[in-house]
Amino acid sequence: MKVYSKDDIVNILHDSKCISSCSLINPRSNSISFIRGLQYLSVVENIREDIYLIAPLDVASEIKNNRIKVLPHADNVDETFVDIHNQINKNSDPKDNIISSDARINSTAVIGPDGNKIVERADGTIVRMKHMGNVVVKSGVSIDALAVIHRASIDSTIIGEDTTICSHVNIGHNCIIGKKNFIAPGVKVAGSVSIGDGLESVLIWSDAA
Repeated sequence: MKVYSKDDIVNILHDSKCISSCSLINPRSNSISFIRGLQYLSVVENIREDIYLIAPLDVASEIKNNRIKVLPHADNVDETFVDIHNQINKNSDPKDNIISSDARINSTAVIGPDGNKIVERADGTIVRMKHMGNVVVKSGVSIDALAVIHRASIDSTIIGEDTTICSHVNIGHNCIIGKKNFIAPGVKVAGSVSIGDGLESVLIWSDAA
């Protein structure tokens, strides 16, 4: 198995004119993504776009999808991807938020600040991922005072129809909140959490996430 350094990967992307990054959930042809572990293998095997994929050595050997240009990598795949993603997107603006015209949003709520995808390098320094995604607020949503909803790293943080976000709630990047949720004051929902639909079954109170 050929192993690629970060410089090797950068050169390959340059030669192929790859100028975008993508997630595994929404792959885009001739884009770069990464896989962290074997638990994401089923997602990779269902991809039908031609993408470049940075993968740890043990994972790279298991990928059978011929649409994927696998780049086996011996170093921290998170760090390498974030560095490359930041370089690709250094002069680009994030996607615009999409907010339904009938959503009720308090003037003190903050919609779309960067999330906190942070990677520690081997030398102990910190690199922060530039968030290029957005926030999608669907019809009938209510967002109360001082709530914060972070934009996604690449795709969308989504607040589903008729959901209520109470005051002082924090919704992390990449979250997908279903329809008719009630999220009570002070609740903190960590990044990349998915919550289903249904007011009867999804009532989230403080100190729950």
